[in-house]
Amino acid sequence: MVLSGVGLILLITYTVLAFVLYHRVFDVIYFGGAISSIFKELIICILFGVLMTMLTLYYWKIVLAVVIVAGIGLIITADSTEKRVAFIVLLVIVGIVITVAGTNYRKITDKKNASNSAKQEQQYEKVKKEVDNNSGDNEDSDMDESDDSEDMEDSDMEDPENLDEGESTDYILPDSDSQYITDDDLYDLSESECKIARNEIYARHGRKFNDASLQEYFDSKDWYEGTIEPEEFDESVLNKYEKKNVKTIAKYETE
Repeated sequence: MVLSGVGLILLITYTVLAFVLYHRVFDVIYFGGAISSIFKELIICILFGVLMTMLTLYYWKIVLAVVIVAGIGLIITADSTEKRVAFIVLLVIVGIVITVAGTNYRKITDKKNASNSAKQEQQYEKVKKEVDNNSGDNEDSDMDESDDSEDMEDSDMEDPENLDEGESTDYILPDSDSQYITDDDLYDLSESECKIARNEIYARHGRKFNDASLQEYFDSKDWYEGTIEPEEFDESVLNKYEKKNVKTIAKYETE
């Protein structure tokens, strides 16, 4: 609403300015119908106003400089004191309008961009908070190669590479504990599937879930053995692939 008000004020200002200057600079003589001639002048002035309004909103400093230079030129070349005074008054009024409109438009656009950034940040923080609640301690240290094979084991569960095809497809992302996941791997997944894929990384290690729907889902899987309460789960049991993949999926969910 504020933006449309700024544009409307500029449009009116430029239209009136064009009409007044046209009649001040030139000796206008109407041939034929005066009304139709004035109407044509107004249409041209309005088109000029629209063009100048668009330029002012995006390049107000340049427009202001051009208007000042043009105004000074008109003041100097005016052939009477009356015209000089009129040009000075117009220059001051138009200069103020351009400055106020240009600065306000910049504030409006900056505020809008800041608002969009804040919304994206809130969405990211929301997902990040969910990840933190599921993971407990969110440390980022990598594990040694000798520890990776031990971290990928979950009780008596076999390594994913040794599972047959039927068992592998029981996971949303069967290899999320042994290789890095990319956005391409997540492209065809729905929002709920992404959520499950992220949490099945914890489920592999026997973590239980406060989310009833997640708990019910994993309870239906033959490979799942929920033995660790959410508040007792230690994220250090995750290997470097799993830690990285949790963050990758969480970030993808916010985009």
